[in-house]
Order: sequence, then structure tokens, then C-alpha cells
Amino acid sequence: MDRTEKKDISLIKNEGLNKAQLLQKLKEAQIGLNEYAHTLFNSDLFQPSLLSSEVNLIELSMSEIGLKNGGNFEDIKKHLKALNLSHCPLEIAIYVRLKFKDQLESDEKKSN
Repeated sequence: MDRTEKKDISLIKNEGLNKAQLLQKLKEAQIGLNEYAHTLFNSDLFQPSLLSSEVNLIELSMSEIGLKNGGNFEDIKKHLKALNLSHCPLEIAIYVRLKFKDQLESDEKKSN
């Protein structure tokens, strides 16, 4: 049996929005940003794709991908590849947050 067979898969749509548009969507959804989110959005290294796409997202534990004792990012990528999966692009986290608005809030200070 495939390890991912019984897992819920969520379709996440990347709308191809730029940083300003993403920030506006978060604000409209009344989703506050913590210091780390502001740092991410202010970084020139974070350049969200402007191409629309869809991603099938599945949540797996480290153990479920074969890393019972944890591992670093390279280990994770290697084990995901063996399962014909890949890691989630960073920008997709914003769309996940917009889709699943009932996530627990962080203790970090938020602002918009």
C-alpha cells in the first residue's frame, strides 16, 4: 500500500499574485502577519510566481516519509523524491493560510 493512499489531499490554487496583491488578500481575509511574515514579504529573495497553477497538497509526518529520527532539508527532499513527491513551494503557504482560515494563531505579535 502506498504511504500516501489514506491521506487527505487538498487542491491549492496559486492565483499568480504579486506580493502587494497577496498582502491585500491576507488583509481582506483579516489574517494578521507576524514579524517573520513581514521579513519574508520584505525580502528580495521571496518572489512569488506570477503564473497561476494548482498544487495537490498532502500532509505527511517525517516518519511517514521514512525519516523516523528526523532529518535536514536535503534528507526530506531525497525521501520525498523516492515517494514521487516534492516539497511545497514557499509561496503556496500563503494560499494554504487563505484556504484554511481556522488554523490556530501563533503567539507571535501580528500586524498588517
